[in-house]
Amino acid sequence: MEYQADAESNQLLAVWQAVRDNCTIIEYPEDEVETYLADYTEYYTSMAAYSGLDLETYLNDNYAMTLQEFNDTVLGWAHEEIGDMLIVKAIINAEGMEISEEEYAQAKLTLLGDMGYTSEDEFEADYEMGFEDYYGEENIKLAVLQEQVFQLVLDNAILS
Repeated sequence: MEYQADAESNQLLAVWQAVRDNCTIIEYPEDEVETYLADYTEYYTSMAAYSGLDLETYLNDNYAMTLQEFNDTVLGWAHEEIGDMLIVKAIINAEGMEISEEEYAQAKLTLLGDMGYTSEDEFEADYEMGFEDYYGEENIKLAVLQEQVFQLVLDNAILS
């Protein structure tokens, strides 16, 4: 079973790379890129501080990279992740994809279960806010639609 899951995952990666290669991102939303960069910089800065180092020393000691190389790497990650989401959203719009209320309700339960929760009340007790308040309805819907886009792409791929 594990081999089948690995094979399916590898197949999706290969097909999605072909999709990426055939798409042109004209412009990345600047605010999303800046948020992505700030989040990763904050994360690694806190890791550095935990180690008693500044960011530049931490990156050099642990990853053998300069601050500029780090920034360039993170920018590449941002473009890839944000670019993927732009492609997914374009396919959703082109295909007129939507999810039903039932699919949405099931998706919430699945996501909660994946996080180790059996109910929204249990989640709320830990986070002091509802699941939808924490993640946002649009983000939950997008997660479901993204899986549907991946399946659509796989179903329509011509594999050789």
